[in-house]
Amino acid sequence: GGPGSECAEWTWGPCTPSSKDCGVGFREGTCGAQTQRIRCRVPCNWKFETWGACDGGTGTKARQGTLKNAQCQETIRVTKPCSPK
Repeated sequence: GGPGSECAEWTWGPCTPSSKDCGVGFREGTCGAQTQRIRCRVPCNWKFETWGACDGGTGTKARQGTLKNAQCQETIRVTKPCSPK
C-alpha cells in the first residue's frame, strides 16, 4: 500500500507453506477490494513436552510433541536412551 490505500482492517489468512507442511510460504490478506501477499514462515520445529521419567524396563524415556499446521494438529512421540546419572 502507498499513499491513499489506507485500509483500517486487514484480514489475514493462515500462512501457507510453498511446499510440504512447513517452511517459507505466503500469507494472503484482504481489505475491501485490496489483496496483499506477504512472505511468512511456518516453523518446522515441534513443540515438545518435557521428557518423562526413565522407564527402567526399556532404559528409555519418552516425550510427546505437537505440530500445529493449517489443517490439523499432529502428535509425535520420541524416545531416547536415559542418560546415566
